[in-house]
Formats: sequence, structure tokens, C-alpha cells
Amino acid sequence: MEFNLRAFKNLTLRDLRALGVFLGIALLCAFYFVSGILVTRVQSSTSVIAPEGTGYTVWVLGLHTYESAQRLSAALINERRIRAMVEPVPDDDGYLVKIGPLNNHEAAEMLTSELQSSGYDSVKIIENCPSGNNCIPAQPGSGFAQGKQSQ
Repeated sequence: MEFNLRAFKNLTLRDLRALGVFLGIALLCAFYFVSGILVTRVQSSTSVIAPEGTGYTVWVLGLHTYESAQRLSAALINERRIRAMVEPVPDDDGYLVKIGPLNNHEAAEMLTSELQSSGYDSVKIIENCPSGNNCIPAQPGSGFAQGKQSQ
């Protein structure tokens, strides 16, 4: 492959500097683009979703209509790719959205604070009961949960 240098012989020193700056900026942009793709792949591979029966589940209580609970559930599924289920609350006319299981308490706390800042006041973190353990079943209206509960 032959490279023609005659085009560069007609360039002034100012033109060569401008070309060098342009190529440097292009190289930096390419580097940041590639590193951004690598960071995105690393983040998506470290999922916050835990295996069933482990981790933590976030409960959103106090939703008065099924439609509002379903909207929240659909938004979490579509935007976050997190499992969310709507259940009626016994002894109440409201609905509960169970989100998760999430693999660690920090992810559950982060989601809880985001939900609370979005206007959902009654949000709880429930530690899931591993299979084979004799846990107290969680009741939406009570202060008891499987294993441990935090706010």
C-alpha cells in the first residue's frame, strides 16, 4: 500500500498543527467511546437480580387502585428489567407491589429511596427467606416479615 506524501508537502506548519490536534481529539473520542461500551457491558453483567428465595424484596404499599399499582409494576419491568408483581392487600382495599428479588441490601435501599422520592411513602425492604428455613411468613399489613424487615 503506497501512501502519497505530496499532499502533506503543500501544508503549512499551522495546517499540520491543526491536523495533529484534530487527530488527537478523534483518538480521544474513540478511546472514550470504546471505554463507555466496556463500562456498560460490565454494569449490565453485574445484575441486581437475585435467585428466587434469596436477597431482598422491596414492597410498595398503600396503592389505592389496581391501575396505579399496575402502572408502577409495568414501569419497573420495562425500564429496570426487574420483576414486579401486584397483589391485593388482605384486610384493606389497597394493593401491594412486590419488586425483586434484589441481590443485596444496597440495591434495595437505592430503589427504596428512588421510590420514596417519586412520592411512594410506604416502602419496605424485606429479606427473603432461603428455602429450607422455617421463616415467619410476611403479611403486608403487619410489622413482621420473612427473616428481617427494614425501612
